[in-house]
Amino acid sequence: MNSNLGDFANDRSEAPRHSDELLRLLLDSALEHAVFLLDRDGRVTWWSKGAERVFSLAREQAIGMPLATIFTAIDEQSGLPDLEQAIARADAISEDDRWHLRANGSRFWASGALITLRDPEGEVLGFGKILRDRTDIKEQLTLLQSQVEAVQRADAAKAHVISKVTHELRNLFAGIDAGLRLMHSNQSNKARQETVIELMQQQLQVIRSLTDELHDAQRVKAGKVTLSIQPTDVQQLLQNVLEHVRAHSESKSQTVQLLAPATPVVIAADPARLFQVFVNLVENAIKYTPPEGRIWVKITFDDRDVLIHVEDRGKGIAPDLLPRIFDMFTQADPDASDGGLGIGLALVKELVQLHGGSVQAVSMGLGMGSEFTVRLPLHDSRTAAP
Repeated sequence: MNSNLGDFANDRSEAPRHSDELLRLLLDSALEHAVFLLDRDGRVTWWSKGAERVFSLAREQAIGMPLATIFTAIDEQSGLPDLEQAIARADAISEDDRWHLRANGSRFWASGALITLRDPEGEVLGFGKILRDRTDIKEQLTLLQSQVEAVQRADAAKAHVISKVTHELRNLFAGIDAGLRLMHSNQSNKARQETVIELMQQQLQVIRSLTDELHDAQRVKAGKVTLSIQPTDVQQLLQNVLEHVRAHSESKSQTVQLLAPATPVVIAADPARLFQVFVNLVENAIKYTPPEGRIWVKITFDDRDVLIHVEDRGKGIAPDLLPRIFDMFTQADPDASDGGLGIGLALVKELVQLHGGSVQAVSMGLGMGSEFTVRLPLHDSRTAAP
């Protein structure tokens, strides 16, 4: 029994040394965590292998380095390194999540804590810093936040569409009711009845256009649109488009010019659906171009595709709107009375993609005009008209 007590006493005497060794092994093995010590002035006195890995900085280079070195320039100018030490000196919890810098200047998002180290009398001997690279978590949070914001924008856009449709329906019903009352009145005459009928027809056309847009968008999204593909002369198609929108452009004294090759450019397409695509694009250019402005519809091609550009010098597209311009319910001017539902460009993108093509919008900003480019595969016989 005495021998056992002696062995126990020897084990206890070895425990501190054994624990110190285990602690060193732990710190050197925790490669995902940067652990380092600072003196009272905030300069590095010890640097773990994990710190070498996280900061891409060898221990020999880190020794003597001030704490501020690992902070971004903005945080350093804001005095955050000194604040972190002041919080730790006050024995408050000095935890933070922020961007830090590696030796090569790249940033990473870290969660960490600064701890004050004191002797038995309470005098500050230095500090200990523990942090971990959590850039992956930061990226996930940023992505989730972006998704939330996108959903919020979509909800707001849908709410605006519902409000607009409701408003138009109320106008329609009010107009029909007033018209019927007037036509039943003994005071009405034929001329007044014709005026009322014309106004009612205009209201019905507005509702018809809105419901057609919604119906087409729903069918395309559901994959219910079938293309009737045939050889299609792009020049002739665009001439038909410009003839269709002529009254609108002339009402604003605008010049719409078609610039095309001398020989026919033929593609395999559904002419009715492409007519819808380019009417939408040219009508948009007319809508957002001031009176007496100019609009160009240009046809070019390379060895594989035909490119149709619709260019204007009109209102342009704001930089924050440009990435979302083809999203459903996105509107350049939601408050405009003739702004539509924000479905047209989304429908353009879907129909172009059904043809195996792509569409791109470019604008230098508000007041700088815009250009929409549709790229479609060429037909095998480019120079032969259908």
